[in-house]
Amino acid sequence: MKLEIVLIDKTDQAYLRTGLDLYAKRLQHYCRLQITTLQSPAAWGKLKPEEIKQRQGEQLLKRVPPGQNVYRLDEGGEQLSSRQLAGLIEKEDLYGTGTLTLIIGGPYGFSHEAQAAYPKALSLSRMTFSHQMVRLILLEQLYRAFTIIRGEPYHHD
Repeated sequence: MKLEIVLIDKTDQAYLRTGLDLYAKRLQHYCRLQITTLQSPAAWGKLKPEEIKQRQGEQLLKRVPPGQNVYRLDEGGEQLSSRQLAGLIEKEDLYGTGTLTLIIGGPYGFSHEAQAAYPKALSLSRMTFSHQMVRLILLEQLYRAFTIIRGEPYHHD
């Protein structure tokens, strides 16, 4: 199975990059992992949040074709337990296209066009996390899900 994670902008904090590298390395044992980072030009910093969100949405739509195996990470998305996430991965692997794409938006979320193009959404929690922190939490949860699928001793109920 190929697992693609699409990020808006680079990961700023060194401790987050260290954690991402750790879990990316661990995930390589279970899937073909591809992490794609879409850069926002520095000039966008002068734009209003809605304009930034719109442009980031345009970037996403150019890079990620809408499809059945694309999920947005969104605070309003469906909340799953770790075991339910493992089940979703198994289902997508068995019945999907062989690629599961997860998109983490920027600090202002997703444009209306991106939400319409990628209607499936997952939430990691009812709490709000920074888009930078979500990256690490997601990779850890994906690693946990794969260990659940394989019956390996990482997850404890």
